[in-house]
Amino acid sequence: SKVAPDTTFNGGPNDAFVAKVSAAGTAIIYAGYLGGAGDDKGTGVAVDADRNAYVTGYTTSNESTFYLGNLGPDPSFNGGTDAFVAKLDVGGAIAYAGYLGGAGDDFGNGVAVDASGSAFITGYTNSSESTFPVWIGPDVTFNGNQDIFVAKYKAAGTAIEYAGYLGGAGHEYGFGIAVDGNGDAYVTGNTSTRDGSFPAVVGPSTTYTIGAWDTIVAKIAALTDDPDGDGVENVADNCPFAANSDQTDSDSDGMGDACDDDDDDDGVADSSDNCQLVFNTAQTNTDAAADGGDACDSDDDNDGIPDT
Repeated sequence: SKVAPDTTFNGGPNDAFVAKVSAAGTAIIYAGYLGGAGDDKGTGVAVDADRNAYVTGYTTSNESTFYLGNLGPDPSFNGGTDAFVAKLDVGGAIAYAGYLGGAGDDFGNGVAVDASGSAFITGYTNSSESTFPVWIGPDVTFNGNQDIFVAKYKAAGTAIEYAGYLGGAGHEYGFGIAVDGNGDAYVTGNTSTRDGSFPAVVGPSTTYTIGAWDTIVAKIAALTDDPDGDGVENVADNCPFAANSDQTDSDSDGMGDACDDDDDDDGVADSSDNCQLVFNTAQTNTDAAADGGDACDSDDDNDGIPDT
C-alpha cells in the first residue's frame, strides 16, 4: 500500500481498506488499511470539495487496536458490532475516526458529506436508546427489532449534531444516504414493518405492499439555523436546543454544559455528582457537607481553614 491510512494489515478476519485512484485511473495515489484486531468492513465512501474522504462501515475491534487518529466522534467501543466513521485528508492520513453505536449491533452502510464538511451516516441497529447516542432525532426512541439510524456529525468530527432512528415494529435496514445544498438528508433502505407503525408520511406510498420487504425513502429536514434562539447558529452550537450563548463546554467533548448530563466527563451524572465541573470518579466528600466533594471543596474538613 502507498502512503496511508495504514500500511500494515491489522489482523482478524478482515480489515476495511481505502484507496484513492488518479482521475485517469492509471495510478494509486494512496491505499491502506483501516481496522483493528477484530472484523472490520468498509461499506461506504464520500468525498468533499477539498478531496477529503469520508468512510463508514462496521467493526468488532475495540479502541485498543482500532486506530482512531487524533480526534473522533466516540473513542470507546460500545460492544457487539459498532458502526465507524472516519475522515481521511487529501493525502490519506486519518483526520478523525470513531465509533457509532450502542450495546447491540450497529452497522454503518452509507455516508454523505455537505458543503461545510459535516458527515451524514446511515445504517441499521438493534441498540436501544439507553445505549445508542440518540440526540435530537429524527426519532429518539427505538422502535423494536431493528431500526435504521441516521446521524449527522459536526465538521470537526468531535460531536454528533443529530442522531436517531427511523423504523417501526419490524426490521429496517438503511443502505444509502445523500444530502442536498440545504442540508436535508435523503435515506433509502428497506423495511418489513407492515402494521402501520413505520412513520410513513406524504409518499411516494404510505401503505405497505404485499411481500416480505418494501423499499423506503425518507427525507430528513435540516435543523433550523438557530432553534434555541441563543444567537449561535446551529452549525456551531454545542447545544442546539438549549439556549447557551456562552457555549461553555467544561469537558471539551463538543456538548455544552447546558445539555450535557456529565459536564466533567467523569462518568457520574451531574444530578448525582458532588463536583459537577471537576473530574472526580471517587466522589469523596470528607466533611459530608453539602458544599461539594473534596475535588471542588476549598475546606475539605469543614474546620473553617482553607485547604491551602
